[in-house]
Amino acid sequence: MTICIGALCEDGKAAVVAGDRMLTNAALSTEFEHPERKITPLAEGCVALSAGSALAHTELLREVVAAVSGQKSPSIAKVTEIVKGCYGKQREGQIADLFLRPRGFADLQQFYRAHKDLYPDVLCAIQSQVDAYDYNLEILVAGADNTGAHLYTIDNPGVSMCFDGIGYHAIGAGLPHAIDALIALDCRPQMMLAEMVCVVYQAKKRAERAPGVGAVTDMAIVREGHTTNLNTEQVARLEELCRNIRPVPIDFKPIEGILGVGSGDAKNVKREAAKSPGTSTD
Repeated sequence: MTICIGALCEDGKAAVVAGDRMLTNAALSTEFEHPERKITPLAEGCVALSAGSALAHTELLREVVAAVSGQKSPSIAKVTEIVKGCYGKQREGQIADLFLRPRGFADLQQFYRAHKDLYPDVLCAIQSQVDAYDYNLEILVAGADNTGAHLYTIDNPGVSMCFDGIGYHAIGAGLPHAIDALIALDCRPQMMLAEMVCVVYQAKKRAERAPGVGAVTDMAIVREGHTTNLNTEQVARLEELCRNIRPVPIDFKPIEGILGVGSGDAKNVKREAAKSPGTSTD
C-alpha cells in the first residue's frame, strides 16, 4: 500500500525516483506516515525502493548492500542480479520457517531429496504451499553506470524485469494512478532533468488518490556514481510550482456551434434531450 516511481531522463543518462512514507497494516486496519525514507542507496549511483511488506525489505536490502560493497564499480545489471539472489534466499528462508521446518525439513534442498520417500498426497500438499507462497515484496532498482541509466523491478518469486525500453515504471497500490499520469504527461527518457522532476512529482501526487498512499514525498536524482536526495525545502517548492496536472485548455465555442447552443443553453439541451424517445438524462 504505497507508491514508488522511477523514470529515465536526459536521453537515458539519469533517473528520477519518488516515493511516499506510508506504512499500512491491513490486519490491524492502521496506517501511518513513517519518518524513514523508502529510497535506499545500494551503491554509488544506484537506489532501491520497495512496495509490499514493510519488514521484508529491511534485512534483504541490508544483505544486498553488504554484497554490493564487495564489488568494484558494479553495473546496475550486476546489482540487480545481487538483489534477485538475496530475494530468492530470503523467500526460501520464509518458506522453510512456515512450511518445511514444522514437518521436519531443514530447507528446500532436504525436502526435494526426500521426495521419493513421501506419500504423494503429503508431497503434493507441501509442494503446493511452496509454489503458492507470495513473499509480498516488490523492489524497484534505479541506477546509472557507464552504459547509462537503468530501471529494473524484482518481484515474487525473485524475477527481474528491465523497463529501460519504456523508460518509466511504478510499484505499489498507486501504480495505476501514477502510470496514467506518466502517460498523460508524455513521460519519455528524452526529457531534461527539470521537466522529469516535475513529471514524476505530479505522478506521485496523482497516486495519492489510491488507498494507502501517503502525502509525504521523497525524491532523488540518480546519475553515474552519484545520488542526490531532494531535501524538504526543495520538495515544498515543487508543491508550489507543479502542484497538479492541469487539463489542456479547450475552446468550447466551436463545440457549442456544433450543438447549436450557447453556454447558457445547457438546460435547454437537457430539456430537448428528455423529449426524445428512449433518451435518458440521468
